[in-house]
Amino acid sequence: MTPTPNQQVVAGLQQLLKQAAEKGANHRRSAADCRTDADRHDRNAASFEAQASQYRELLRIADPKNAATYAEPDSMPDAREWSRRQARIAGAREVIDFIEAHPEIPSNCLREFTVFPHKGNAAADELAVDELARVMGVSSGRTNPGTHYRATRSFGPGDCVELEAVSCDRTDMAWKEGDPFPDWWPTEQAVQEAAELAGQHEDQADAVAQDQADDFVQDRRADLDPNQDEAEHDASVGDGE
Repeated sequence: MTPTPNQQVVAGLQQLLKQAAEKGANHRRSAADCRTDADRHDRNAASFEAQASQYRELLRIADPKNAATYAEPDSMPDAREWSRRQARIAGAREVIDFIEAHPEIPSNCLREFTVFPHKGNAAADELAVDELARVMGVSSGRTNPGTHYRATRSFGPGDCVELEAVSCDRTDMAWKEGDPFPDWWPTEQAVQEAAELAGQHEDQADAVAQDQADDFVQDRRADLDPNQDEAEHDASVGDGE
């Protein structure tokens, strides 16, 4: 029986679908292999860099006259921090691959990546944000007075993902005497009511725990002396009379 034109179209599309799906799967596996190789090379690089750092230290001791020759390169990060960095990058890639493979997981968790410099004070943090802005190729600053100092770069179609460096000025964030409370701030009455409710729950929990402890003791006594329950029952009856 000769296939109809529609059947021929369906068969052709099915063949194209099969080929595209197989090629997509092959490329996905190749990408995973490349990431695995890259992670392995990163780990090896960190290991050898750590060894080089140890050799430099030994040479500074063995050859003090030329100690400056064996100084650590400014661009080389601490080996342990570098290892942690690479581990986090590898973990982030695994998370992204997992979310991509499971459409039921919302992607809004990938909307923003934020870096918080921790240099000890606001001025140093802002200088760190300025340096990160230079690396990111964007400007830094405050959008409005009193807001955080930040630098933001967008990625992806429609700028759907943001990488942001932020310095939080803790003096700006702190509440000052005379400032109005925000709308979400609990009133004194709400705090008091919450404390009373918590106390009630705590008392109830203590009472339940005490009852459970008493029951446990009685059960153990009954296990050791089967006549104990009968004696206590007779005593309670006698008290009632």
